[in-house]
Amino acid sequence: MSHVGASSVVDSTDALWNGAAAAPNVARIYDTLLGGTGNLAADQAVAGELLRLVPDVQTRVVRTAIDGDTIWTEMEHSGTRLDGSPHLLRGVVIFGVNGGLATWARFFMEPVQEGSGGVDEAIRQQLGSGGRP
Repeated sequence: MSHVGASSVVDSTDALWNGAAAAPNVARIYDTLLGGTGNLAADQAVAGELLRLVPDVQTRVVRTAIDGDTIWTEMEHSGTRLDGSPHLLRGVVIFGVNGGLATWARFFMEPVQEGSGGVDEAIRQQLGSGGRP
């Protein structure tokens, strides 16, 4: 490798880790929460704040489906917020994987209201008082 080629690799790697990628990244935040090492200080700060706000947070993976380098998961996040109120989210998280590490993630999570009447009641609420499931 020529000196110019090596220099451009070093510069692009530096830009990756110290430039735009230095902003928190959802996949790396998850890596932090799971005890991984593929994360940055910005990711660790966000993970620390999440754990401060919901110190007993637990994540449960209900189901997974793998399609090449994409992992679809159905997840539940639960715990207790600092004010004592319950924290409960359920939904889908899609991870992109490269080299055995999650490199991106998309969250489709929503708060859960326990005892909210089931799917028929949810449809009625969405359609208004005149709606029928």
